[in-house]
Parts: sequence; C-alpha cells; structure tokens
Amino acid sequence: MSDEFTLKCLDLLFDRPCEPLITPKGENNAVFQLTEQFIPARYKNNGLELNNRYCDNASEKIPLKNLSKVPTFSIASQLALDEDFSLFLPKHQEMVTEVMNVLMSVPENQPSDFLSTCAFCRVHLNPQLFNYCLSAALLHRPDTRNVPIPNLAETFPFKFMDSGVFALARETSRVLNSDEVMYIFV
Repeated sequence: MSDEFTLKCLDLLFDRPCEPLITPKGENNAVFQLTEQFIPARYKNNGLELNNRYCDNASEKIPLKNLSKVPTFSIASQLALDEDFSLFLPKHQEMVTEVMNVLMSVPENQPSDFLSTCAFCRVHLNPQLFNYCLSAALLHRPDTRNVPIPNLAETFPFKFMDSGVFALARETSRVLNSDEVMYIFV
C-alpha cells in the first residue's frame, strides 16, 4: 500500500463517524480490513464476520496493521460514545491531551502506522472526541498537513439541524424509489 493511498484513507475515518468502522466508507465503498484489535466491544461476537462480508463486496480494501503498543486511554475512554464533547470542559481537555499524545507519538513518515493508530482510536473512542483529535493531529503533523479535513457540518450534521429533518429524510428514502425526488426544506 503506497504512502499516498494511506494518507488518502485517513479522510475515510471522518466518514459517518457514528457508524462502526466495520461498514464501508466513502463514495467507493472502501472497507478497512479489521483484525480483533480493531473490533469494538459491542461487536466482539460477530465483528470480524461482518467486516469480512463487507470486504467481499468492497471496491477498495484498506489493510490495517496490528499495533505493537496498544493505547489504553484511561481518561479518554470515560467519555461514552453517545455523549457530547466540548473542548471547554477541563475533563475533556485532559482526554484530548491523552489522545493527542498517542497520535503525535507515531513516528513521522510512517503513514500505515499512523492510519492504524487512528483507526484504533476511532473504534474505541467517542466520535466527536476522535474527530477533534484527528483534525488537530492532521494539522500539526508535517507528514499529514495536506490531508483534507471535512467541514464539521458535513461530519456531524445533527449538531446543526433539527432532528425532525433526519426523521423525514429517512422516511422519504424508504418510501420513494431512487429515481424519484422529494424536496425536504431545512
């Protein structure tokens, strides 16, 4: 896997952050090839099987390396996956420090190690906390400065719109055929 391709794959970690990494990501339905180390606790029983099933139909497969030193995240793991994250809370600042230390400690110019470390963080941490830390790490590491960071409104649209819009969009997508159009006013 080329370094260029690996850096491009970092962008996929921002795709649908509230869904598990087991599922396809991006417009090309790329799938991260996970090992036991990257399976979230709630998918321990069937996570590898699900991931392998998605890999069978994937247009791109992204291999991840097992980490030789697995981060523990004693502070950052205290933030539940469904809780809100705010950098203005001192406890959350401590969490950011812990995660950033892990991300910044990966040696430069080893993109596959960095990608695997980021994937591990994405699987085991709160999506909003991870998104912030990945964005900051990409900006501060010389080897990842050119990786695009998506707009927060694209990554977490529920933070910027009324929840009724999403319910209506889900209903509409189930009722209408793919060639039919119905406008939803936001």
